[in-house]
Amino acid sequence: MAESSFTIDEIIVTSGSGATHAGLLFGLRSSGSIIPVKGICVRRSKDLQYQRIVMHCAAIAKDLKITNPMCNDDLELSDDNLGPCLYGTRHGGLYSACPSN
Repeated sequence: MAESSFTIDEIIVTSGSGATHAGLLFGLRSSGSIIPVKGICVRRSKDLQYQRIVMHCAAIAKDLKITNPMCNDDLELSDDNLGPCLYGTRHGGLYSACPSN
């Protein structure tokens, strides 16, 4: 990536359990990258998800026996499109979006 001519302005990731989001953010910060990582909440509010990401990053640092490179300002979340349904469950909107043959 360092040799390429393009830059990455932002990485957007769905944030459900928070593990992938935390691992991506932790890995980027550990390597010195300041690329913003925005998580789109698919399971819970951004306030609850924020706590999960912080917890996951702390666990990664503990497992690796290194200082956590993530600052709380690094964490950007959106729950603007979080609906009333639980992630992975069937609901009316799903059925209307996927008409039967």
